[in-house]
Amino acid sequence: NKVYSMPYDWRLSPAMLEERDGYFTRLKSTMELSLKIHKVKAAILAHSFGDTLFRYFLSWVESPQGGNTGHGWVEKHVANFVNICGPNLGI
Repeated sequence: NKVYSMPYDWRLSPAMLEERDGYFTRLKSTMELSLKIHKVKAAILAHSFGDTLFRYFLSWVESPQGGNTGHGWVEKHVANFVNICGPNLGI
């Protein structure tokens, strides 16, 4: 299967999702495993608050305080990102 779902508790802040559920750590692991198995970068589809979470993840994963993967992880693992109805200040 090449389709993965990452449901989340919308009531929690991104930091609390990681603290309580290890959400971003699991997302990182899922994307790394998918690349290893399928040999293709991820195409990400995010809806509404999922857009905010994924943009947070893009910063978190390469941050020393977050995923600590260093510069280049996103380029290696993400091919496309589609935002559906995410909160972008009306843009």
